[in-house]
Amino acid sequence: MLIAKRVLLPAFIHGGFAKSVLPLSLNGKNCFARFLAMSPTLPSTPPPGKKTLKKMPSLKRARAADSTPPAKKSAKTTTTAGIPVDDLMKGTVHKQADGVKSYQGNDTADHFNIISWNVNGLRAVIKKFAVFDEMAKKEKPHVICLQEIKLDETEAIKIPTVIKGYQTVWNPCTVKKGYSGTALLIREDIFNKTTITTSILGGGFNDEGRIQVVEFEDKDFLLINTYVPNAGADLKRLEYRTKEWDVALRNYMKREVDNGKSVILTGDLNVAHLDVDIHNPKGNQKSAGFTPQERNSFSELLETGFSDTFRELHPTKTGFYTYFSYRSNGRAKNMGWRLDYFIVNDSLMDKVVASSILSAYEGSDHVPVQLLLKN
Repeated sequence: MLIAKRVLLPAFIHGGFAKSVLPLSLNGKNCFARFLAMSPTLPSTPPPGKKTLKKMPSLKRARAADSTPPAKKSAKTTTTAGIPVDDLMKGTVHKQADGVKSYQGNDTADHFNIISWNVNGLRAVIKKFAVFDEMAKKEKPHVICLQEIKLDETEAIKIPTVIKGYQTVWNPCTVKKGYSGTALLIREDIFNKTTITTSILGGGFNDEGRIQVVEFEDKDFLLINTYVPNAGADLKRLEYRTKEWDVALRNYMKREVDNGKSVILTGDLNVAHLDVDIHNPKGNQKSAGFTPQERNSFSELLETGFSDTFRELHPTKTGFYTYFSYRSNGRAKNMGWRLDYFIVNDSLMDKVVASSILSAYEGSDHVPVQLLLKN
């Protein structure tokens, strides 16, 4: 993997200088000046054979799971960590070990805390809402993964630090203005222990700024922040999304796990996997994000050895969504889709303390999601 140098570009914030970082590939200790040439395309390995029924390995089985939960996954009122489900949905965590004082927020040495949010245009969120300061103060995440920032390179470097105390790592779309793009907000006390790259899929997958990978010196997992391509109007990009993008990402993730690395995939994955993940499944069978092809592709990822953390912890929960259409006033009516995920390799599920939907935060047509891991 090539690691390039980067340049720290000064930006004003709160009367002082802050640092904004614009890499395609970088090391947290060294900074870069220009974009890298694309990496070679990863070999397309055939998907491994199907596993036994831990997940939903096909759309047919997924639909069956909607109406009849798997026998081994009965409904839970608490997670395996003893955290009430209703509190998880509110972004409030109570630690219920013997005699341990309950607390709000997630600033604890016991947990690694990640938040992911499709902001649907970062400038508007920053301009109209103090939501990032509120989120940092209340949730205290180590890393915030952003998708659909809709900034080009020139615009990104002009934006001051989004949150004081966090380094911003930009990955804008380079082929279309005001489109796509991802960013990472990494707490300054761990930033120098990270390596970030974007060229993992090679070929032409990097142009739209859809993926960032973080490796941590002192963690046994890598974190993938991604904004998966939408199949689009008339499903024009359906084949590109399911037969090229999904396959390349799945192969990369499987290869990393085979090499001994745990993997966390987060972001707007642009698919509602099960009928319970969308408010109107019957009316959306041909809609982008709910086609059989997209849902089956997601099932194939899970069959490869990965878990949907929210659905693993809450197999029968309904009515919890992360995307709401402005046009239909979906948020007020709770008419939404669950498009935003934390996916982990199966063996990492043992470290998952909570997988939450932070519905209290506003500013986008998506709401943030959060993952807590045992350190």
